Amino acid sequence: METLKAADILIEKIKKDYKENVAVVVIMGSTIYGDTHSRSDLDMYFVVNTIQPRRTLVDFKT
Repeated sequence: METLKAADILIEKIKKDYKENVAVVVIMGSTIYGDTHSRSDLDMYFVVNTIQPRRTLVDFKT
């Protein structure tokens, strides 16, 4: 799967299911710079907007 397509799918999931819990989604690294190769990964982090970040993480993994 193309890296940016995977990021779009993940961001849409967050918007749909976690919009109250996630304040910011950041994409970094080679994907942003357009310098990806066959072994590139997707570097992302999330800033949670909740007092229960652990529960949000557990919910997101399932």
